Amino acid sequence: MAKRMTETLQTPGWSAPLPVPTVDRKDKRWKSNGFWRGDVWPATNYQIAVGLAQYGHKDLAAQIADKTVANAIKNGISEHYDSVSGKALGVPWLGMTCTILTMMLEGLCQKHELRIKKAQVRLSHFWDADSHRQWFRVALESRHVSLLCLVKQGLEGKHR
Repeated sequence: MAKRMTETLQTPGWSAPLPVPTVDRKDKRWKSNGFWRGDVWPATNYQIAVGLAQYGHKDLAAQIADKTVANAIKNGISEHYDSVSGKALGVPWLGMTCTILTMMLEGLCQKHELRIKKAQVRLSHFWDADSHRQWFRVALESRHVSLLCLVKQGLEGKHR
């Protein structure tokens, strides 16, 4: 299945200046800035790149990740982007766009790298009675970057 997806993503219908459009470019509904009709979402690109890398298609995964990161550097971090112009669309700095940083931190990119030096890490946690899950709040702060992430752990998980 991963091989088939790799082949499909390299066809003209799925090849856009900014990969991966949400709809095949040959589809009559395709519009480069259309909401889920041809635009590009960093979160889905992250999922695609991770899957491709896990199945050995690291070059294509890196190409997708590098183009996504380069576009965000050029046009700003945003919810989604025009797949032809790269123009930012939607909500700037939307939470799920942290996947742009995650692509670099997880080493999916070949051209872009993000490392945190001399960071101060603070960990706290709280219990959510509604979902019966424990959430961990991780704050990582350095001179140049601040990251905040919430990680949930279910009851079936091991608590340390």
